[in-house]
Amino acid sequence: MLRTILPQPVKLALRLARRFLADVRSGHRRRFAGPPEKGPGSDAPFVPAVRVTQPVLNATTELSRINKVHNMRIAVASIEEVVVRPGEIFSFYHTVGRPSRAKGFREGINIVNGSVVEDFGGGLCQLSSIIYHASLCAGLQIVERTNHSVDLYHDRPRYTPLGADATVFYGYKDLRIGNDTAHSVRFRFEVGETSLTCIVESVGDLREHDVTFETVHEDERGFRVVSKRGGEPVAVSTYRKG
Repeated sequence: MLRTILPQPVKLALRLARRFLADVRSGHRRRFAGPPEKGPGSDAPFVPAVRVTQPVLNATTELSRINKVHNMRIAVASIEEVVVRPGEIFSFYHTVGRPSRAKGFREGINIVNGSVVEDFGGGLCQLSSIIYHASLCAGLQIVERTNHSVDLYHDRPRYTPLGADATVFYGYKDLRIGNDTAHSVRFRFEVGETSLTCIVESVGDLREHDVTFETVHEDERGFRVVSKRGGEPVAVSTYRKG
């Protein structure tokens, strides 16, 4: 009852406080990746290991696509400053922060509670989705990921396979990737007007894994998709039809 009458800024503050305390208790707070540290081995060259490319489609209008590209470029500038050392965790929102007009983000299309709304930072879900997909292919640990609740593309071209998406919503839903390899990794991007590429780079050997997305159930209400890496299930995603 209380949650229904609290103003949204108060709800967000409470969610951020709960997440902060949970991260402190779990130890994640100490493991968040940041800019590279100077020291022995810090100049080791990064080598591209995995590359995933997606089209950037019009969500509703041409302006929505333009704003999406603009928002992704702002976020990419922060993400490319981060190196994820062994044992560390890349957090999308710990890195990008809250999308706002003050940071230069534009309004765009977001899906919130199954509904399409406009908000600052719209379109960042495509960026988080391609990071998730590339991380699966790179064999990295998926610490936190949430799929969209609604499939809006069941009768339209997709920018990513069903089951390869990762929604982000500041304070509520984050994408977190753990580096459980023996070498530092980082994400690099190519953001074009009509395409988006994510490249996972490593200072050591990083093998690309075969990743598939298999729809195991479909009816008039929605879909259930199993994501597999090397033939082994790693995630189950359930969607309602939009």
